[in-house]
Amino acid sequence: METRIRKRNQNKFRKMLKKYRQYIIVGVAAVVIIIICFVILITSGVKYKKSNSSLNDAQSNTATNNDYVDVTENENTQSEELYESDTDGDPEKQDDLVYGEEVNVSSLPGDSASYSNGIDVSKWQGTIDWKKVAASGIDYAMIRIGYRTDINGTICEDEYASYNLISAQAAGIKTGVYFFSTAVNEAEAIEEAEWVVDYIAGYAITYPVVYNCEDFTSQTSRMYGITNEDRTNNAIAFMNTISDEGYGAMLYAGKNELVDNRLWNTDDIKKQYPLWIASYSEGAYPDVTSPSYSGTVAMWQYTNRGRVDGIEGYVDMNVAYFSYDSDADPFDPDKPHDDINVAELGIVFKNVDETVTAKEETNLRTSPDIRGALASVLYNGDTARRTGIGDNGWSRLEYDGTTVYAISSYLTTDLGYTAPAANTAAETTTTDGSGSGDGLKTKFTACNDVVTAKIEVNLRTLPSVTNPDAAVVAVLKNGETVTRTGINTDYGWSRVDYNGQTLYCVSSYLTSAQ
Repeated sequence: METRIRKRNQNKFRKMLKKYRQYIIVGVAAVVIIIICFVILITSGVKYKKSNSSLNDAQSNTATNNDYVDVTENENTQSEELYESDTDGDPEKQDDLVYGEEVNVSSLPGDSASYSNGIDVSKWQGTIDWKKVAASGIDYAMIRIGYRTDINGTICEDEYASYNLISAQAAGIKTGVYFFSTAVNEAEAIEEAEWVVDYIAGYAITYPVVYNCEDFTSQTSRMYGITNEDRTNNAIAFMNTISDEGYGAMLYAGKNELVDNRLWNTDDIKKQYPLWIASYSEGAYPDVTSPSYSGTVAMWQYTNRGRVDGIEGYVDMNVAYFSYDSDADPFDPDKPHDDINVAELGIVFKNVDETVTAKEETNLRTSPDIRGALASVLYNGDTARRTGIGDNGWSRLEYDGTTVYAISSYLTTDLGYTAPAANTAAETTTTDGSGSGDGLKTKFTACNDVVTAKIEVNLRTLPSVTNPDAAVVAVLKNGETVTRTGINTDYGWSRVDYNGQTLYCVSSYLTSAQ
């Protein structure tokens, strides 16, 4: 154990911190020189402060540079919005609001000794194609690995954490991690840090381990009423624990939380640890090289409207003012990782063991959504073994020795089932070209327009939210388009063509994409 600690204490990241504290002391004597340099460089809107050591170098001794950007405050900045807490206890919800400029990764310059391009992700991004992300030019990813719930304070793993870490690293993307805390005291913060250290031991964590704490001013937060001092002490307790284990520690916060010690004792934090700042009001990198913050910034989150190949929808974009030549080594390379079934990520399956057949016929796909590749077709009378029923309206089946998926409402355990003579499809053609066979008598007026979701909307097999056969088979997100072929004004439903399948959704959740 002592050998392990000594090895980790060789971390150049910690050397940087020590030297940085020395610079603060020496800087008092050198203030005149700094002012002169500032005057010279202000025309470019940015100056650089050499950190003189490598960030997180206990994990990777190949950091090429560690220039953190030191910038001046812009008086005309806008306030950052605080994130809302999710009702399921996850304090970090998918943010439906968009801030900052839309930025495509293709517009970014490549990484250098002083800069690297990154993203931060969690379960809200769904299944990411990390090979495409790597090919797009992203250098690193900050991956949420867990959170403490806002309801009862339980520590939970982000359900996509292991997949994201394994897949990103396999694709050649360097990784750091963050934990979303709702700690109300130092003991809880240390507990969170110890959980993080144990979780990441088997992974190559090259970039920092970050303490993330938001929405604490909301009366619904379990952190509501905590003082700046206590909140700061919690963060420092977390980061101290992380640093003692040999990882580079960092704090994430909105810029306006940090300015003038508004919601944090910022001066105490930045004496010990670097800052990852969210600030969207001044423009986006690379048009703006740094945020308008009068302090040292290690990493800047400049928009949540990033576009990266391999990720559906928007993603947070970041620039780090340092980079690495190679990945770190795991502290415990022999620690086993969880087995990952990528197809089922984000879906809760109830385990069953039963034989089913198709009510008429149903497609068997390689993943539990209609975008999965067609593996086979199950006909009425043919059987398959059902091993799971998902909360997304799909079933997991074993068929011909292969795991496949089918829409649950198209299956039955009644092996003698005979389909009724009447057509039970979502719509039955009538003399007026419309109508419904599900008992709702939903009639559709034909149309032909391209639509997208205002935010997101469920696509169902029937135009109903109460019918048990109205399975959700896909979710349409803003930016994705479908062709609307019919609209019902009485009940507020639209009929859409989605990847060759006729589905239904609530019209008020749609908007024109033309």
